[in-house]
Amino acid sequence: LFPHLVYSHRRMAEFLSASPESLVLVPNATIGINSVLRSYPFQKGDRVLLYNLAYGAVKKATNAICGSAGAVIDEVNVSYTKAINMKSEKAFEELIRKNVREDTKLVIIDHTTSNTALNLPVEKLVKACKKMNPAVKVLIDGAHGLLAKPLDFRELSKCGVDYYVSNGHKWFSSPKGFGFLWVRDELRDSVHPLAVSHGHDCGFLSEFSWQGCTDYSAWLSIPVLIDFWEAMDPNKVREFQASLLHEAVGLLKQDWKQLGTSEEEKDLILPHCISPMTLVKLPPTLQKGKAYGEHLQNMLHFDHKIEVPVKHVEGDLYVRLSAHIYNSIENYADLSLAVRKIAGNL
Repeated sequence: LFPHLVYSHRRMAEFLSASPESLVLVPNATIGINSVLRSYPFQKGDRVLLYNLAYGAVKKATNAICGSAGAVIDEVNVSYTKAINMKSEKAFEELIRKNVREDTKLVIIDHTTSNTALNLPVEKLVKACKKMNPAVKVLIDGAHGLLAKPLDFRELSKCGVDYYVSNGHKWFSSPKGFGFLWVRDELRDSVHPLAVSHGHDCGFLSEFSWQGCTDYSAWLSIPVLIDFWEAMDPNKVREFQASLLHEAVGLLKQDWKQLGTSEEEKDLILPHCISPMTLVKLPPTLQKGKAYGEHLQNMLHFDHKIEVPVKHVEGDLYVRLSAHIYNSIENYADLSLAVRKIAGNL
């Protein structure tokens, strides 16, 4: 088994243009983030910066782990409505400049926000962090990054990223149970796994390579998946996803006009970020609160056989659209029809 795991690890590193010595496989992004947070030597009064748009589990982990060490958590509130109007990358950079302090030790930035599907220009944000405080460490939550983004860790390292985590079961289409953690070369010996096992005290790779008796089958799927995506050409895959997503957003907005959707509704796909995911606001007749959003998602799933998250953001309900190679515009037309049927306008 172990030689096959080593082969999977090396293939993943090559796929990401990363040094094998700086990359480890983990069960998921949450485990990777917890490993970084628990390894950092926080002192009382240290500050950690993240935004309210961060993933819920990440905010809880940050508050629990960093807070217990006496660190101060600076959670900066960014309105979703304001965020989608930030068409310029400089607007995001300004948020960093206003909130990174001399005593900020760690900044956590999403590559793509999970709940709100905002795609952030992480390279420029990281550079802004380092400009304000060269000693600050930056952790990128890239749970939605693998395959969806053209990840190149030679470039991410140059711009100042210190830690990056991602999942394989989202866009990379692996079985659940595979993620990765990348750590800048000079920091890797300071990061340790949550479980102490046979590799303890033998270096970064050894400590993470074997975490006891578990199901490693998801990791063994990596070479086959890489072969598949390389044959498909990841750049062409991303172009297809972005094109289909734009088409789907346009279709829903057009179809839902009859339900009262404003023609002035903002395009939620930021122009400087290619993405396979975005939010589209539901028609006014379906804006009935968070509890109804959960009910609506269940109706779409069980009654219409459509799997789409319904998100409650700042008092409004949205559908979070995703586009992958197995999708076609007909899928979104089905969603449009189902929503119109539920709204009682057909």
